[in-house]
Parts: sequence; structure tokens; C-alpha cells
Amino acid sequence: MAEHVNGKHLLPDSSSLELSSVKRGRGCWVVEVCGPHAATCPDCGTLSSARHSSYWRHLKDLPLQGRAVRIRLRVGRWRCRNPVCQRQIFCERLPKVAHKHAQETKRFGEIVQLMGYALGGRPGERLSSRLGFPVSDDTLLRRVKQVARSRPPTKSIAVLGVDEWSWRKGYSGYGTILVDLQKRVVVDLLPDESAASFEQWLQQHPGVKIISRDRDGVYAEGGSSGAPRARQVADRFHLVQNLIKAVQEELAHQRHHLLMPSQELAAATATAEATETGLEVVSSQARGPRPSSRQKEIRQQRRQQKVALFEMVKGLRAQGMRAFEIVKATGISRGRVDKWLRLKECPPQNQMAPRPGMADYFREDVRRLWEQGIQNGKKLLVEIRKLGYIGSYTSLMRFLAPWREAQGAVEKAEATPLQSAETNAAVLAMRHISPQEGAALLSKPKPMLSERQSKIVEFLKRTPDFATMRHLVLSFRSILLGGKVASLKRWIEKAEAAGIEGMRRFVRQLKKDMKAVENAVKEVWSNGPVEGHINRLKTLKRQMYGRAKFELLRARTLPLALKSSLHQT
Repeated sequence: MAEHVNGKHLLPDSSSLELSSVKRGRGCWVVEVCGPHAATCPDCGTLSSARHSSYWRHLKDLPLQGRAVRIRLRVGRWRCRNPVCQRQIFCERLPKVAHKHAQETKRFGEIVQLMGYALGGRPGERLSSRLGFPVSDDTLLRRVKQVARSRPPTKSIAVLGVDEWSWRKGYSGYGTILVDLQKRVVVDLLPDESAASFEQWLQQHPGVKIISRDRDGVYAEGGSSGAPRARQVADRFHLVQNLIKAVQEELAHQRHHLLMPSQELAAATATAEATETGLEVVSSQARGPRPSSRQKEIRQQRRQQKVALFEMVKGLRAQGMRAFEIVKATGISRGRVDKWLRLKECPPQNQMAPRPGMADYFREDVRRLWEQGIQNGKKLLVEIRKLGYIGSYTSLMRFLAPWREAQGAVEKAEATPLQSAETNAAVLAMRHISPQEGAALLSKPKPMLSERQSKIVEFLKRTPDFATMRHLVLSFRSILLGGKVASLKRWIEKAEAAGIEGMRRFVRQLKKDMKAVENAVKEVWSNGPVEGHINRLKTLKRQMYGRAKFELLRARTLPLALKSSLHQT
């Protein structure tokens, strides 16, 4: 049977309060309430009905019909009749209604905390005003931080996930997030990323048995010192990500194999001879035996390939193809094609404007000294120091490197007779497969590939290194999903025997953290929940425009433990 609504349902605690009247005031409802006719002494617990006097308490309460509600609560002062008790007169306390000295009901305070936790300061202020209980943004944020400060100590955590988060994108400042992987909740936030702070936190929270982390040595060191008995587990996602990155770097080192004829991509079947008729943009080069020169070679190949693509676009336009046809044939974006068609030469790489501390700022002075015959790095450094250069010797050498290469190329060209070559062959439209795309496709299982992706993978697999890397990546993923430690060791032997420099470098890094990698194969824990909470943390940072300090960010990231009294009557 339905229950009719009466005035008692407006009260925070109808068992101890008695409704006197409801009046409409200026922009709010005024509810007059009387307290009980007896009270208990807070010291001795004796029930007393001897009233000394009474007074009014004014409390904010939940809104009614979009208007604010003010409760005028008449409470008494009572005499304690216990002769042993030292307190003779005491004020009436209503713990179910409001806290001591509070000017709002408990349920009103809970709504304020929830509003500040979910929305923050100014959004919460705007919404609360519209709902009928206006609260300032400072009050909302202050309540959220008060709840975080009064949190009870964290209970023992058996499985802990740890990872870093960035204070600002593109800057070096990082913090640490700690997640209970069993409950999937954030347990704490640290303002920095250091082994010392992580070690200190673990010492203050004993009982951690398993630590799931990425392959960052900071957390490995802190975990070993702070919880030496805990098993450390390398996160499987980061392991696969590191392997794909190694494949990507290897593909960037072999860019001359990433040019695919457009006709072959569009055809239903591809033949191995099609790749031999394509335009050879970059001459085939053997992989350099010295890893220190790999980044330099990658940059050179990237520049050479960009120039070759530029010349290909120009050649296709000379053959009568229009811009949209070039885009369709090569896969290059329309904006880049239009830009290249307007230019006569391939544009150089964008560089930042020189600042007083950079060698490029003194380009004219360095060029003058260079032409005067002062080409020794240390002598040049001494001379431009006199002009105000404050940079390092390494930066100066990096600035001079293209000049030395150009001078060496000129000397080599003078010593070698020119060889003319006929280049009357028609330009063939080519599609450039980026190293990022190639690495992603080589790590993708065959059932998940589309028809177009399958053609690209089959094209890349014609090179033995690509086929070997694809097999290694897929087998490594299957081992992490449900393999054994023995299978992992056999995989490492195969990767080392493959003769691919990128795979060898990955294996060397893998062996440095071998115990954690083996635990990743045996254990079911991963940093998936940690990455999810990092995304939520980023959302909170953007919501607060990146201006929140650590205390507020931590308060809004930690779970809000709140004992709700909203439905208590």
C-alpha cells in the first residue's frame, strides 16, 4: 500500500525531530523544527529531562522544489542530575542530524563532498546553484581535501600495481600511481618518480606480495629495497610494446623495403616480380654493425625517402595526373600533395628558431671562422665563447656535423669522375608504408587483418627479416598469454640466432629483468587497471586545466569512501 508523504519526510531524522512549521522565505524554504524532550549527557551518559534553556541552530538542508531549505532547529540545554558527573549543564547533540558546531545537515555535507569530488570547483558551483543549494568553489574543493586527509590508514595490500604519470605533456616531471589490483582501486599517489619514495611507501605499508610494474628500473630498484620478499611482475602490455618498438626501429633502419607499388596494393593478387619493377628510391644498404650509427642512418634514410617521394609526386604530375589521382595512387595526404606541387624543391625539416644559447644563433660568425680555416672544434669553441656562446662543446659539434659531411662529399665528388645516367623511365606510383604501420601490422594476427592489410603483410614478408620478425612477435605474444618459462627461453635463443640487430637489443634488455619477465609468464596480474586509472587521472588534470596542486589531484583520484545518510529517516 502506498505511503502518503507528510512533513516528517522533510526532516533529516524524524525519530528525534518534530516538525513545527514550513514557511516560504526570501528565495528559500524555512523549516522550523523542535528537538527531543530529553537528552543524554556526553560525559556520563545519564538521560536528563531537566531543561536549563534553549537556543536556535540554523542548518542548511537539501533543496525542495529547486529552492534552498533552511532548518531552524530549537535545541535545549540540559542539566545533568548525576552528582558524580563534573558537567552540570550540557548542550543537546544530534549526531544523526548534524556534526558539532556545523551549520548544515550531514546529508547536505555529503552532497557537497560528492559534488566537489565528481565535478571540481567551478563546475560544481554552477550546478549546485542551479539545483538550489549554492556552494562556492572554494568550499567544494576544501571539502574534497578534508575527506582525503581524514581517510583511514590503508589496509594491507597483497597485489600492487605501480606506474608513472606525467605532470605535463612533453616535460620531464613525473609522479607515481599505486593501485590495488585485487580491488582495482587507487590506494595512493606520489608526487615524484623515484626509487626512494617508492621504497619508503612500501616500508610504511608492509604485506605486499606481488608488484606489477613496467620495465622501468626505478620501480624495480624501489621494490627490491622496500619489499625484498615481494615477487615483481613485468607488465605484459609494456613487454609487447617494447618489442613492437624494437621492430619499428628496425623497419626505420630498412626504409628501402617499405615502398610498395600502388598497383600491387590495388590488385587482387600480388607477385614477387612487381617489387623489382618499382622505383628504387633508396639504395639497398647493409645494416651497420655499430648501433651508435643507427639513429644517424635512420635520419638520413628518412630524409632521402622524403626527397624521393617529393620527386615521385612531381613526376606523376608531369605525366598528367591530377592531385586527387596522386593522393589515391600514393596514399599521401591531400594537404601534403598540394603543398609539394606548389614547391620547386623538397622542403627541409622544420627547425626551431635559434636562441642566444644555441650555436645556430652564431651561424654567421662560425661560418666566417670556418672559411678562415679555423675548423678545429676546440678552437672554434674558444672563439665563439668570446662572442657570448654559452652552449656545450657537444652542441657545437652537432651543429658543425652537416658542414663536415658536405665538405667530405665535395672532396669525394672531386676525386671521383661523374657518371651520367639516363633517367627516362616512367615514374611508378609507390605507397610508403611507415615504420609505425609496418610494426603494427607485423604484430597483428592474420585473422584480424583486413584484405588491404593482408596484402601489405604479404609484401613485407618477402624480405626474410620481416617474416622472421613477424614470427617472433606473434610467438612472443602467445607465450605471454599462456606459455611457459621454458618456451620463453627457447624464444630468446631463436631471437638471438635470427641475426636481427633490433631483436638482439630487445633480448639484451629482456635479460636485465629476466626474473620479472618470467613472472609475467607465470602470473595472471597485469597493469591494465593501472593504465585505466592513469587515463582517469589525465581527465581530472584536464578538467582542472592543469592548475591543480598535488593535494587536490590526489584527493580527487583516491576513491571517495562515504557513509551515506541520504535515505535515513
